[in-house]
Amino acid sequence: MDELVPYMRAHPLYFVDESYERDTTRRFIAELPGSWQLHSGFHWTSCFAPNQTLLRQGWKIHVSAVMKNAQEILEIVTSECIPLSVSFKFLPSEKRLHARNSISCPREHAGKFITCYPSESQLGTLLERLEKRLSKFDGPYILSDRRWDKAPIYLRYGSFRPDDGQDIDTAIYLHTPSGERETDTRSVGFEVPSWAAIPGVLAPWLEREEDSESDVDTLPFDITSAIQFSNSGGTYRGTAQGRAAIIKEGRPHAGWDERNRDAVARLIDHAAVLEELSGKVPVPAIFWSGLLWEHYFVAIESMPGKPLNQWVTDNYPGYVADGETLPRYFRDATTVLNNLVQAVTNMHGEGWAHLDLHPRNVLVADDLTVGLIDLECARRVTDELFIHDIAAPGFRAPGKCTPEEIDRYCLAQFTAYLLSPAVELSDLVPDYREQVLDFAPGQLLQDRAQASSSKEMESVGQFVEHARTAITSLAPIPSHGVEARQGLRRRFLIANEMPLADLPSQLAKGTQSMRDMVPKRSYPVHPYGLQQPNRGLAYGDFTIDVLTRSRSESNQPEVPTPEFNLPGAPVGLFTGEIGDLIMNDILRGPAATDEHLQHNAGRWLSAPGKRVYDGRPGVLLGLAHLLANRPELDTSARRNRILGESLRIAAEYRSDPARFAPLGADRPMLGNHPDNQNSGLFYGHLGIAWLATALQRLAPDEAWVELVQHSLKNELGGYVFDDRYETLQLRQGHRQLPYLSMGSAGFGVVINEWDRTDLPEEIISKAPALYQATAGTMSMFPGLFNGYSGLLVGRAGLARFIDASPVTTEHLENALNLYLLASDSGLHVAGDAGVRLTTDVASGSAGLILAHDSLSRSDCQILPRPARESTTPISAIKSLVSSSTGHRPNFG
Repeated sequence: MDELVPYMRAHPLYFVDESYERDTTRRFIAELPGSWQLHSGFHWTSCFAPNQTLLRQGWKIHVSAVMKNAQEILEIVTSECIPLSVSFKFLPSEKRLHARNSISCPREHAGKFITCYPSESQLGTLLERLEKRLSKFDGPYILSDRRWDKAPIYLRYGSFRPDDGQDIDTAIYLHTPSGERETDTRSVGFEVPSWAAIPGVLAPWLEREEDSESDVDTLPFDITSAIQFSNSGGTYRGTAQGRAAIIKEGRPHAGWDERNRDAVARLIDHAAVLEELSGKVPVPAIFWSGLLWEHYFVAIESMPGKPLNQWVTDNYPGYVADGETLPRYFRDATTVLNNLVQAVTNMHGEGWAHLDLHPRNVLVADDLTVGLIDLECARRVTDELFIHDIAAPGFRAPGKCTPEEIDRYCLAQFTAYLLSPAVELSDLVPDYREQVLDFAPGQLLQDRAQASSSKEMESVGQFVEHARTAITSLAPIPSHGVEARQGLRRRFLIANEMPLADLPSQLAKGTQSMRDMVPKRSYPVHPYGLQQPNRGLAYGDFTIDVLTRSRSESNQPEVPTPEFNLPGAPVGLFTGEIGDLIMNDILRGPAATDEHLQHNAGRWLSAPGKRVYDGRPGVLLGLAHLLANRPELDTSARRNRILGESLRIAAEYRSDPARFAPLGADRPMLGNHPDNQNSGLFYGHLGIAWLATALQRLAPDEAWVELVQHSLKNELGGYVFDDRYETLQLRQGHRQLPYLSMGSAGFGVVINEWDRTDLPEEIISKAPALYQATAGTMSMFPGLFNGYSGLLVGRAGLARFIDASPVTTEHLENALNLYLLASDSGLHVAGDAGVRLTTDVASGSAGLILAHDSLSRSDCQILPRPARESTTPISAIKSLVSSSTGHRPNFG
């Protein structure tokens, strides 16, 4: 969630690039001679020396600062750079400096206030002068660099500017002496390229070990493993005083919070609260706290149990309808809720409020007792009213509140969370909690309609009744007020006004109503889309417009057709021109597509990358999809060119599949960003199977049968069987991933197309467990790529393959009741994260429309295409496959 925070500040409904956030804080000023050039941007103010060409790369100097001395440090650096004609840049305002030093700032970028770009001949003189004048100042340690001496001055070898100009904000490549390009990786940890020239002034500095005042043999604790890292410091597992411990580290002058405390001040406050509450409230005991080297450490008791969010994931009755699991969950959830309310009440009785209550800060032990952790935000209950700035989505109290009111609001939110974990929507719908208590029980039981016992129904009703009683006992609880913010309400409150049989049209109308509501984009999208060019199927405005305009009767002008020959434009299916080509074909017809293919096919077919999402396999999949759906485009020369390149991909994959995606089940946590993923339909071996499926439809051949068999088995090697629920899911660390884009559901898009005789027995035998992985009654989010609608599309394909009950649009419409939001204009959805409205295919409304289209056609295919009859499965054209075996066409 931290990576999304900068995009949430500028607008209450939509994700917006942080550069559009209003900044009223003090600006930093550098007084420059008239001959210097000054370029002002959102992230940096750049100062260029006259008659100087900025070097492409070299040793850059970074200077850090704390707020109280930042302007003075800037004036000193400016006064030293000007006479030496050294160009430099600096953060433009106090707000940008706070963000750069904040808890949520990525560690590889954190701490940098000023960057200087000296030549090798200027480097030594500038370092000497700056060290002399800045040694009395404080600043955070810059983790990507190494400190020069005592002053807050740091160095690293890196790019100064890109090849094509003076935009020093976007320099990302280094050039080796042999002329090759390397990515200039900003990482945590100081590294020097092996080929980089070392100036004489730096040689002794590089050979010298950095000062450390601590002796690892005399530490008052032992660290055994890392839990997580942030700009504030690390959190570790270990031992202290012979007992299991959690060790928290605070970096001085780093990790600033909304109360302007750095990580050290916050840990000192944390330790003081624990000291006072230990033994009276279920919080960790303190074993040791103090300074080591320059960092502050607190070693605390490792309390028994798991975070509440993990407890809910492990116990929520999402898969099993055995008559016992659901009653047991709600019986235990009632106990957990009671224990949590009692623990917080006791804390208030001792004079403290927690102020950061959310599922990751509550531990649940095997006996269902609870522990409260991470009390860094705690305040005295007697403190005055304030705005609840630091809060997890769904647990932010509205308006100005007393400390006790904030905790009571969070406790009330837990009643909804235990019933329906998608509580993040509370940030958009003020009465979300009451709506969940009213409607979630029916949603939870609807997929069990035939199997639901009176015991199950009674257990849900008892929990809701108990939750309402608990909420009453917690009064007064802060309220958002009578009027719903921004006019949004939950869809199922107005079911009679807006029947879901018209779901695609209502989603399209809601999407069109948000046209031009955000800067730089036509439609609101997830931040992952804001971080890339406005192209492709996943997040592109053109895709959203084509999918929603004709269904909404919109009078808005069309989004312009993207250009297809821009230098450096991304090519990928979900990120670039191939996705736009598919949408342009739907809008403009085959004549326009034919023209683009004639001019660009060669460039597209040479695209780099190994993933369907953004690489050459996706290009080939998209082109095969076009030819299969537009026979008039399918010339023999064009087909043979596509098939020939596909054969080369197949040979490369057969030779070394690990170059395309990892093999085996030992997978680390990769978060949610698509750039980091390497599994499933979009990012892994299953994507190669998807390509083979499209090629078999276009030109049946034994080569594609072999490719689908090989890639399906490689994908399955990364999946782990869960015998509790009899599911088979991709495992990343402790995460199990059933989602369409990266996990189990993606198999449904592929294997339902094939005859069983073409597939390995291992796939056939494990298909029921893959199906079961998609059969949960709830998902955190509704989207196509990583949410419930994608699960249902995959489930539909797997159901066809194993001959289970069909999955229909009615299943989708009923499932979306928990997620859809309504305005006077239509329906909306809060995409992945649940805190802002999105319209893109990956997470938002357009993806739900594609899922509805797929289920209405009953073909389980998700790539957009011109309206026509459903696709005939490969298994139904088996005679073509058989007749082609051993008679490969001339692919060229």
